[in-house]
This record gives sequence, structure tokens and C-alpha cells, in this order.
Amino acid sequence: MAVSLNPTASVYEQRSEPRPASGSTDMGQADFLKLMTTQLRNQDPFEPIENGEFLGQIAQFGTVTGIQELQQSFGDLSSALQANRALQASVLVGKQVMVNGNQAELAAETGLHGAVEVPGAVSDLRVRVLGGSGETLADIELGAQASGIVEFEWDGELADGTRALPGTYTLSAAGGVAGEEQALATLAVANVNSVTLGNGADDVRLDLGALGEIALSDVRRIS
Repeated sequence: MAVSLNPTASVYEQRSEPRPASGSTDMGQADFLKLMTTQLRNQDPFEPIENGEFLGQIAQFGTVTGIQELQQSFGDLSSALQANRALQASVLVGKQVMVNGNQAELAAETGLHGAVEVPGAVSDLRVRVLGGSGETLADIELGAQASGIVEFEWDGELADGTRALPGTYTLSAAGGVAGEEQALATLAVANVNSVTLGNGADDVRLDLGALGEIALSDVRRIS
């Protein structure tokens, strides 16, 4: 004996329950069982629907219910991952990160910290610190270096013995590569003041103060 999920008008007329609202499209488990019971009670005993169709509709309802439960599980997992990502990102506050860029901040207490990315062996590596008008404030000689990331620092002392004011300065690096002068990429070291989480899986941004915000994916090193 089977039953259809699409009752005829005559079945509704025999039901004591109110007709479903015309704007309703969702059917829960309780609604399904209630409708199924009503259909079984009111079907024509001389023309019962085949058992195969009845069992197929039950299986279909079970599939829909399983998908809904799976969607709920995915939603719970997404919320858990978001909370875990927020916890991991919060640990970065107060840490130092190294990022690509030619801007670095000179702090009164700790000076300016940066690095040069050396693609291969280089001779007479040097870093120049420039002021707001492009004037040279300091030349930092780092000599011959192998490939890798070469760090440096500047305490802010100028050629006349005075100290530069705290603030953001521009970096420029160059060195001899295979006998030719070549400009090299610089990196800045900055403190993480705060972390902002977005909706995307990778949308985590770090506030580096005067250096602005950067994406977590742009961080080269955390210390």
C-alpha cells in the first residue's frame, strides 16, 4: 500500500485539518508524517497506490532530511572554524611581522628594523634611508652577503650627530650581482596593533600602525 506526496483535492476535502496556506513551501518531518497518515486513511481501498512508489517517497523524504542535517553540520563546522581562526589571529597582537615594502617606521625606543631580500650572492650590499623629500638620511653598509633575507637596523642617528624624528621613512637597497649594480627588494619589520577578521576564509588583516593594514597572507615572518 503506497501514498503520494501530492494529494488530490478530494483528499483535502475529506481532511478535518485546515488546508495548508497557499504561500507555504516548506514541509518538516511532522508535516510529512501527518499528511502521509491522512492520505493512508483517505485513499481509495479499491485503487491503492503501489508499495514501491510509497517506499520511494519515504526514501526521498529521508534523503531531503539527511541533506538538511548535513547542511546544519556544515554550518556548525563553519562557525567553529571561524571561532578558531579568530583565536589564532588574536595571538598575533603584539607580535612583530616582516612584510614586503619600502616603508619602515622609526620608533624612538627601538629604532628602525628592516631587511633586504637577496636572490643570490651579492657584493657591497647597502641600504639607504630616505626622508620625506627623497633626501638621504643614512647609508647602511652590509657588505658581501649570500642569498637569503639580510636584516638590518637603524637607530635614527643622522650624519650631524642628531637623531631623526620618529616616523615613517623610505628604504632603498642595492648591491653588486654578477658584477652589475642591481636594485633589491626591501622588507619592513613592524608590530601588530590589532587584527580584523572578514567573512572570507583568508580575509584576515593586520593593523601595523603607521604602515597601515596588510593581509595575513602577505606576512613573510612572525616573531
